[in-house]
Amino acid sequence: MKIQKILSLLLLISMFVSFSNLLVFADLGPANYPKTWVNIGETIQLSVPSGFASVTWSSSNTSIAEVKSYTGEVTGISRGSVTITANCRYANGSEDTYTTNINVYDSRGVVDGAEYCILNIKYDTVLSLANSSTNNNTDINLSTRSWASTKQWKLTQQSTGLYTIASVLTPTTKGMCVNSVANDVYLYTLGSTKTNFEIIRSDESDYQGLYLISYGSRYLASSSTDTVYLTGILDENCYWSFSRADKGSASLFSFDYSDSNGNNFDTSEHNSIFADKLITAGYRATAYKNQNSLAGKNALIADDVFIFSGHYSGSGNSNGSLYFYNSSGTEAGRIVASSSLAGTYSNRYSVPDLSSNGSNALASLRCVLYLACNTATDYGNANLAEATYNEGAHMVLGTTSVVQCNDTNNFLDGFLDGVSSGSDLFHCIIMGLDRSARTNPVDGYPMYYPTVYFGDIDQYLS
Repeated sequence: MKIQKILSLLLLISMFVSFSNLLVFADLGPANYPKTWVNIGETIQLSVPSGFASVTWSSSNTSIAEVKSYTGEVTGISRGSVTITANCRYANGSEDTYTTNINVYDSRGVVDGAEYCILNIKYDTVLSLANSSTNNNTDINLSTRSWASTKQWKLTQQSTGLYTIASVLTPTTKGMCVNSVANDVYLYTLGSTKTNFEIIRSDESDYQGLYLISYGSRYLASSSTDTVYLTGILDENCYWSFSRADKGSASLFSFDYSDSNGNNFDTSEHNSIFADKLITAGYRATAYKNQNSLAGKNALIADDVFIFSGHYSGSGNSNGSLYFYNSSGTEAGRIVASSSLAGTYSNRYSVPDLSSNGSNALASLRCVLYLACNTATDYGNANLAEATYNEGAHMVLGTTSVVQCNDTNNFLDGFLDGVSSGSDLFHCIIMGLDRSARTNPVDGYPMYYPTVYFGDIDQYLS
């Protein structure tokens, strides 16, 4: 009888352990898992309990998230949701399977904790408190564009991957919330389930680089009466441009260069003029001449505005070159810099943490101008301008042919006049093109500086 009781007890314990294992891992997924979401380009590490002879990982949709089959490293590729599966085999041949769901978000270009003016592109108005009151139930509406504190918002990413959008007047306590019927938004104390929004960067051709602000299946939208509301209908009213409220730093890099035909490329004589225009617009601007491209790489990471003028070639083996390296090896898919003015091809520096599918490493950049030969030309998918945009920069402009010093000087002169006068980036580009236009000797028509841009041209730098 005693033996029978002992066997019954062991059986009960065995059943309990098996049930606990099923309950824990079926509901919670792999052990030591840090979170249930990633941003595009971000990589996180999954794990399972120890004791298995082998573990093989797989993704239900590799176009949304990829997972390394033997390491469990998951990288976000595109917005969506996937199931990650770990097939685990014991030494005796038995198997366990663990699964977990991963959401992939696309908030490239948004700097966690930064403050923004949020512009509606249809009406050229910004999100604003109805007045300076920070009481609960204060209306949020649209108002004339300015940098007033009632029109600035702090974006903070939560543990869920979603964002709170708080007024800078009360950046940790009150922000945009949804009312009880989930139609209107207003200022209210943060912390309820209705304070978190998904920030989605658009790559649609008409709205590239702009953002959607989503609450579930609804989008924040504008109206002609300066009110904002949530709607399930996605149209032009729902797209927003995020302009940083604070003014950061700007760098202008130029290089002496002469080709075999004696054509000179040197914008440095104008750099002090260009820097003064950025300073007038409120930036801390610094001009550099003939600096090692490593310095340019460091400025690219740190600045809000980055202007690079000099020679560029697709192989990256020329003076002062920043370029997108598409060949195999450890630098594949990275923005890299030649090591010196001599441009030693074998000695390069890559911008840390950049990848070919977008890591948000350059999210602080408001505007990048690559005023150098062929920086927006495809060298076997090695497009420097587009790669910089994919890494989080808001607007990047590159050139599509060989250019000369006067072309870049004139374009930049017009562009920065637009910045100083408070124009949006689209009109700054137009002013640059108008300034750089010259008569084509073949047909007598204007010949424009050859440019292509990527991203948000509706934002303001001033």
